[in-house]
Amino acid sequence: ECVSFDAGLTSRENCHYLDEHAIGFIAALKGDQPTLHTEAVRLLGQGDAAPPDGWERVQEEVRGSRHVLLHFARTREMVGWHDWRCIRQVWRIRTVRQRGACTEEEDRYFVTNLPWGRLKPSQCLAAVRAHWGIENDSNWTMDTVWKEDKRAWCRQGLALETLSLLRCIAYNIIRLFRCRRLRSFNNRTLPYRRLLKRIEWALISGHHSTGFG
Repeated sequence: ECVSFDAGLTSRENCHYLDEHAIGFIAALKGDQPTLHTEAVRLLGQGDAAPPDGWERVQEEVRGSRHVLLHFARTREMVGWHDWRCIRQVWRIRTVRQRGACTEEEDRYFVTNLPWGRLKPSQCLAAVRAHWGIENDSNWTMDTVWKEDKRAWCRQGLALETLSLLRCIAYNIIRLFRCRRLRSFNNRTLPYRRLLKRIEWALISGHHSTGFG
């Protein structure tokens, strides 16, 4: 029903294509679209400035020693703005993270073609969290750990598609291994780095058991 993508793919052509095919989208908005981003900031504010109509939802979370506050606001005043006829809402999410004396603050903006009443504020935050989860998990693993973008490109036949598929399969397998509740009881405390070493040994040696099933 709905897809999300990062700011690098947020273009009028992409958004209109999805909208014309009745596919919902939640698109991150940054400086890649400077005029659109500027208008979103004007309508919803930034930094310590609250939105004109106030925050629609403030959500508090505690993750270990880190305290997180999520502020959510949206507007539909940008409908049809400069021929962006597919935009029906603009979201602003302000995140304040505090750990001890250290505080981090960040504003993020999203545009979407979802109807105004389709998602509650809590569901909007959940959708954005799912978007960040993909970015911080699989994309980070592929780009930073496996250095996918620094590898040589393949141009012959279906090599590019095949390698991408193999990387996705490998990632999904390792993602399952990372989940502690899927391991045997005796191996749930095994550190992730040691687990990766066992997987590496199994791949290099040809043994099919990692010893923690």
